[in-house]
Amino acid sequence: MANSDEQVLLGRAKNGDRLALKALVERHQNDVFYLALGLLGQRSEAEDAMQEVMIKAIKALPRFRGDSGFATWLYRITHNTCLDHIRRQRWSQVTESMDENPGMAEHWATPDPADDPGRVTASAELGRELMAAMDTLTPAERSVFVLRQFQELSTRETAEVLSRAEGSVKNLLFRAMRKLREAMAEFDDSTGHREASL
Repeated sequence: MANSDEQVLLGRAKNGDRLALKALVERHQNDVFYLALGLLGQRSEAEDAMQEVMIKAIKALPRFRGDSGFATWLYRITHNTCLDHIRRQRWSQVTESMDENPGMAEHWATPDPADDPGRVTASAELGRELMAAMDTLTPAERSVFVLRQFQELSTRETAEVLSRAEGSVKNLLFRAMRKLREAMAEFDDSTGHREASL
């Protein structure tokens, strides 16, 4: 399809022509899929990302200004969507480990420079994001989180330090973990490209 033909399709799709929109999706969905596959490495994840990208693109199409080519715009959305998938997966793995194993934070909050440089960079970035996310916690939630995850105290020891019941400590830790997950998701959203963040 010539570029001028694509411009015609874009104009029609932006005006609500479903056939033109379908033609655009069909033209680009394979390219989006293979880019997602390269970034994520798993076929099922790439398929999910492709669907998410197409939904985002369809919703954002009325705001597409044409500052870049349509394919470039789609690739930007694909890249940001895949990065979001990676961040969510990484954060989920970290917090699931932390739920069960107090003190896991030390493995990524203070990386060893002798480690693989790529992993050190990712660990340092995640540590910075976590510290910023911790600002969303109340003093009690933050205290419980730090005592359990950084100081490696048991629930009973944490309760003793804070003069609280163990049930209260568990509730505070649960609330802290939930807030941190939400804050990390918001942080990831805020670092994406504005045009592709939908």
